[in-house]
Amino acid sequence: MKDKESNKEELLNEIYGAACMGSDSIMQVTGKISDGALKNELKTQLDGYRNFAVQAENALVGMGKTAKRPGVFKTVPATVSISLKTMADSSESHVAEMMVNGLTMGVIEMKRQANNAAECQVDADAVKLANDMVAFQENSINQLKQYL
Repeated sequence: MKDKESNKEELLNEIYGAACMGSDSIMQVTGKISDGALKNELKTQLDGYRNFAVQAENALVGMGKTAKRPGVFKTVPATVSISLKTMADSSESHVAEMMVNGLTMGVIEMKRQANNAAECQVDADAVKLANDMVAFQENSINQLKQYL
């Protein structure tokens, strides 16, 4: 069984990884769309993800640890999927749908991680950061619904 510090490190790396993947996905799709309002919404979300990445990384550094980006087995399938899906249809509605789907998967995974960390009595600040990210992702979903 892992100790609280190992569980905290794992949670912070999950937050950092999810923020990196969210940022990467947004960067990938914004070059494929022309709509100003949707691009602006995605830029706002990108800023949010970057903020979560910085917070998680700073917390890890405070523990004497290094933030870990997701591995290629996690990132390559997402990158390829976005490329293929936007090649077929890069409409505003389709991009918004793809982002909503990705965010929904992110909410589920981050909520699972936050609940597990809370059960393991991980530092409340780390669990709060995970729950804040869930709230951010849920808000992002709501903002993107107008483009569906």
